[in-house]
Amino acid sequence: MPTKSRRDGSYKPGDNFVFAGQCLDDRAHQGTWTAPDDGRPVLLVSLGTFYNKKPDFFRQCVAAFGSLDWTVVMSVGNHVDVTDLGSLPPNIKVHPSVPQMSVLSQATVFVTHAGMGSTIEGLYWGVPMVAVLQAMDQYVNAARIADLGVGRHVPQEEATAEVLRDLVVALANDEDVTRRCAEIRQEVRRSGSTAKAADFVESCLTRPKAD
Repeated sequence: MPTKSRRDGSYKPGDNFVFAGQCLDDRAHQGTWTAPDDGRPVLLVSLGTFYNKKPDFFRQCVAAFGSLDWTVVMSVGNHVDVTDLGSLPPNIKVHPSVPQMSVLSQATVFVTHAGMGSTIEGLYWGVPMVAVLQAMDQYVNAARIADLGVGRHVPQEEATAEVLRDLVVALANDEDVTRRCAEIRQEVRRSGSTAKAADFVESCLTRPKAD
């Protein structure tokens, strides 16, 4: 069992505790996405599934990225009508949802709400992130993204078209961020998996019971 440290009040895991790391499946059931064969960078924009009723934010994204020579994939959820976003430039593709892991595997930058799931997926694929904070754990996650050197964060009310564009372009051209994303990607992938968690559970089942 975990044992309590007398010095700082924290808990030290015992031998029946393991950090299994991220447990991601292949998401094949969500389908796949393939980037256009034109060599342009890919930008994914998504606010997740709970705090995505933000047509004003997505309009800022259209204004920010419509003139970039990028392929922009925007996942806007089921509560934003594409017609609410105005005229869309040809480089911006808007969908209610996308196979996020598939898109991230080909993305250059990820504009995200910094929910835990999306943050881990961004780290897994080594994609620099612009975190636009919405609520709950996203504030902590966004701060950690910046601390790790793999992205930047901005409060929702400050996420204007100009700010978003500048952050995305800066991250895409920052060699230090690229290096850190590659390092963290390797670390995340080495840290464990669903298989590691399952192996540990099975090993616990075969251990002799304590008296």
